[in-house]
Amino acid sequence: MEVDRRLWSESLPANPPDCIWCLSNPDDRHGPCLTCTKVNRDSPKVIHKQICYRVKITDVAIFLPHDLGITDRKLLSTEDITHRTNEGPIEVQIMTRRLCSEPLTVRVQRFFSQSGDKINYWWTNDERGGAVDQTTLPPYALASLRETTGQLDEYMTKHAIKSWKEQIDRGDLHPVIADHFCFALRHYYQLDEEHKDRQLLHDLFTWRFALHHSMEPSWVYHRAGSSYKCLDKFKVKEEDHPLFHRIPTPRMVVAQMHSINCERFIEPRSKALLRDLEKLYSKSVSKSFFTIYIVTFFLLYELGAMIEQQRTGRGRFSGMQKEPGRDAKYADYLRTMRANAETLLLHWQYYKRPPHKQIKEDGFYGDAVNKGFVYDISDDQSAFYRKTSFHLEKMHAEEAKVNPKAYGSSFYWVSRMFVADWVPEMNLTPSSAGKTQASETSSSSPGTHEDCEDQEDSIVVDVEGTMES
Repeated sequence: MEVDRRLWSESLPANPPDCIWCLSNPDDRHGPCLTCTKVNRDSPKVIHKQICYRVKITDVAIFLPHDLGITDRKLLSTEDITHRTNEGPIEVQIMTRRLCSEPLTVRVQRFFSQSGDKINYWWTNDERGGAVDQTTLPPYALASLRETTGQLDEYMTKHAIKSWKEQIDRGDLHPVIADHFCFALRHYYQLDEEHKDRQLLHDLFTWRFALHHSMEPSWVYHRAGSSYKCLDKFKVKEEDHPLFHRIPTPRMVVAQMHSINCERFIEPRSKALLRDLEKLYSKSVSKSFFTIYIVTFFLLYELGAMIEQQRTGRGRFSGMQKEPGRDAKYADYLRTMRANAETLLLHWQYYKRPPHKQIKEDGFYGDAVNKGFVYDISDDQSAFYRKTSFHLEKMHAEEAKVNPKAYGSSFYWVSRMFVADWVPEMNLTPSSAGKTQASETSSSSPGTHEDCEDQEDSIVVDVEGTMES
């Protein structure tokens, strides 16, 4: 990736940075390239600690596991549940915790469960010493997958921005995160309706809405009926229950909607989001710094939330406990999400480029960020960015001492956006299937690497100088 020579021509004391080609090592195709092994990274002329990378933003795959352990049935998003009773469809409202004040309306129908269907809600009762209890639920499934898919699409499109605003109004977010929600929304409304950055931000809002629809537990009720009973079930009375004073959504409905959401919304929209973000990153002259920052920040923030949800909150959402092989599945998921987060961080660190080491510091918030970018945005955005960098640098230093591997922490990944000497802990390589595969390496790895068949496919190393003899 070539550097922006115009941007650096005024800030560097010497000539603009030189670009040299990365040449892969034929004896170790996934190891440090031959060029990188010759670069003295301690030289003050080296701009990046992350010497080179050969993995794209579009190699990132943001997803939630499809199988919730609720049923052994396949094709949950495309084949309606058969063997139904003659009772006919019933319209219900579904509310998802912390998502939106407006419910989703769907039609459900009772069916005859079969072996492999787990229709009850299992939960851990702390009042009984952590014993696993169950809440019996009636066997209901979606009346029509096609109809529900259309309803979900309309629901997300209509309420994504409303949900974003409500995250701010709720008042329980950390101030740093709440400020990012506010600035993202303000930036969205300041852009022209036809601006591509505005569309990217809207895609971020709708993607986040879809994501949290499959991360938080939900319950059902009848808008026009009794507030204490729905689908022949009364509200939960156990105070320690995750859905106290609620009626949990029938498990097959949860499994079906989760499958639809993953396949039709979360994954396609994340791919589109990453594709458009990569286009902004690759522009030779960037005029979208704040958009890139906001989108990257929230992608990293949500990756942390996804990791934590799979570690501690999956059971509250699915209503399943003690899934077979759960630890191994989580370990695989964590490895992939770490690789995805580090890929995003790698592109961000390379893109934002801190000032050259030979330039004197001014001693203000954000002195470790590229002033050429910060001065190209509005004054309030610039001040916000610098203030954030100051706070998150402190958070990173404190967290590194207390819990250096809290991958699901709200600030674990976003704080690394402001670590000047950050390098990946993993050796990142894109897979042919599009999901990042990763293997552990030492934290001193000089970057990320992949096979490079010819010079046209090589990545350019951004250095100004020095090669070791």
